[in-house]
Amino acid sequence: MDTWIIILIAALAAVTIIAAAYIAVIKKRRSGAKKKAGELGENAVASVLKKCDSGNALVINDYMTVEEGQSRQIDHICICSNGVFVIETKNFAGTIYGGQDEYMWQQYVNGQKHEFYSPLKQNITHMYCVKKLLPSDVPVFQYVVFTNGDISHISAENVTDIFSLRQIIDGADGGKTLSSQAKEELYKQGIDVRVVSMPSMELFDCQDQEYKESVLPNAMRKRLSVEMGSEFGWYKYVGLDGITMSIDEFGQSAPAKDVIEYYGFNVDNIISNIKKMI
Repeated sequence: MDTWIIILIAALAAVTIIAAAYIAVIKKRRSGAKKKAGELGENAVASVLKKCDSGNALVINDYMTVEEGQSRQIDHICICSNGVFVIETKNFAGTIYGGQDEYMWQQYVNGQKHEFYSPLKQNITHMYCVKKLLPSDVPVFQYVVFTNGDISHISAENVTDIFSLRQIIDGADGGKTLSSQAKEELYKQGIDVRVVSMPSMELFDCQDQEYKESVLPNAMRKRLSVEMGSEFGWYKYVGLDGITMSIDEFGQSAPAKDVIEYYGFNVDNIISNIKKMI
């Protein structure tokens, strides 16, 4: 074989290797930039969530769950007095188009079109995963939060920008609980109590000891749990000095309002049980 042919083949091989290496570097940089942008968006949303519910919200970031053998990452779970919020974060530049029932949404940036799976449908799956961990009467909301880009062309509910997120969560109508009503009445009588919402024991137990102590200080021994269900598990939180209000029998058949009253779940009984411990 002529020498020049060998040289040409070697040169082409070298160019191919260099080109492949260059493409790999570019892909890695783009992937890293995309990941970094996602992390920046999630950090921004996490910062906003911490301020919700007057700073009393429990925020869980990057929660991993397994559903039907498939692992899923939930960006944020925010637990506060208005309910549980499941948040999917998107930090996309450009203009975003999408609809409530569309499976694929579009991003237009720098004159190019990119398609991506509907984050709304993705987050609905996340919401149902969280719901399975909670009692059926706990309100669960789901929102997709964009921290960047123009979302004015998205025609779908439960999609917002980061600037409106706190207002949405603090303004959600989760209803005023019996415990909150009892707290107000006791305050009028000169008795100050603290109401703690615990929609999921499992999620609370996953938190570090510092957070648990801030929510349920060991020094506060007089505790009352109010659960329209079994008392199972609650003594771990109320302790030996506490009282549980619960239902430890099969139940009754009647309109919900009548059953609740039958079992004594009312403001007066909550106040009475609290005063027993004072």
